[in-house]
Amino acid sequence: MSELSDGQQLVVWSFRRWLSGEQNWSTVWNEFAVRFGAEPARPILTSFIRLVDAIRSGARRAVHYHQPCCPCVGADEALLTSLVGAAQAGRRDLVRSYALEMVQDPMADALVERALDLATVLSERGVEVPHQREWKSFSGAQPVPKDEQVTLH
Repeated sequence: MSELSDGQQLVVWSFRRWLSGEQNWSTVWNEFAVRFGAEPARPILTSFIRLVDAIRSGARRAVHYHQPCCPCVGADEALLTSLVGAAQAGRRDLVRSYALEMVQDPMADALVERALDLATVLSERGVEVPHQREWKSFSGAQPVPKDEQVTLH
């Protein structure tokens, strides 16, 4: 995680917390509220939740993520930051390509729109998520039934 930009770290950390259960949702809200202020945080959190919900509801396979404090970056986490970074860079073609890697085709357009929404609200608050196509290393995702989530470590 230390090699990620601040914006990438925020996206990955929030994703991990959100997927690890409802007991952590208030932690994500608190981080956003402290970082951006309560009112500005609302549209960011809403966009983030909608993006995660699109991934969860249309996932091609189990979503893999690490524990919030883990220093590693998983394949799905890297793909998520690439998705949001490409959206901020205005690369809709890449956003769609990344979306198709994450979700089934019928959900791809919804995920693209939600990634663009999150990228916009983050940009408005000065949070940049650099588009990174190549990743040095990450823990690979293993095939698991679609309706499961997998915590790697």
